[in-house]
Amino acid sequence: MLKIVSFSDLKDRFGLTWTRVHVNRLIKAGQFPQKVQISAGRVGWLESEIEAWLRARADERAA
Repeated sequence: MLKIVSFSDLKDRFGLTWTRVHVNRLIKAGQFPQKVQISAGRVGWLESEIEAWLRARADERAA
């Protein structure tokens, strides 16, 4: 089952304290998972993609 996390979840659950502007810059640069449009004024991210992105950052550090 797919789970979508909100912008506030990025901070609360994953510890990412970036601004929306910074997240959008990272997305545009291909350095962060793409948003999922939920409704006209609401976006989120697939939890599995955020977790995979974090694992990849940890793997880079370990290498």
